Amino acid sequence: MRPVGSLIPPLLTLALGVAVVVISMSLPPGGLSADPGPGSLPRMVGIALILLSIYLLFKREPHERLPRGEGAVRLVLTLVLTLGYILTMRPLGFLTSTAVFLAALMVVIGLRRPLVIIGLSILLSAGVYGLFRYGLEVPLPATRIGSVTL
Repeated sequence: MRPVGSLIPPLLTLALGVAVVVISMSLPPGGLSADPGPGSLPRMVGIALILLSIYLLFKREPHERLPRGEGAVRLVLTLVLTLGYILTMRPLGFLTSTAVFLAALMVVIGLRRPLVIIGLSILLSAGVYGLFRYGLEVPLPATRIGSVTL
């Protein structure tokens, strides 16, 4: 028999997926057939979360334990960093908060080369920003660098 605690992650993922789909339905539809609208991407992500959570609910595998020691510390740090990222997105803007979040996360997972950490966090942040801002035309929280607002 499967421990009740092992049902919590897939059920939370299912609830998140349903919430994302429901909220994405309130976003305006696209104007043309080539323009799916701002709700399409979140809706697809929500559906993927729902499908993956259903898979996890029925997947049979040996009893898994929560990480201990260093693994538990990394898990808690990742959760704290994610919460901090969410809370700093609006005041600091997307680029700054994302770059800092990614750099800190790289340190947590064990990357120790400062130039690689700085370079990757800046490149990934700028790449995601460019994809959303210019490719998908989705505005992200503004980042202020000196007198320039991005």
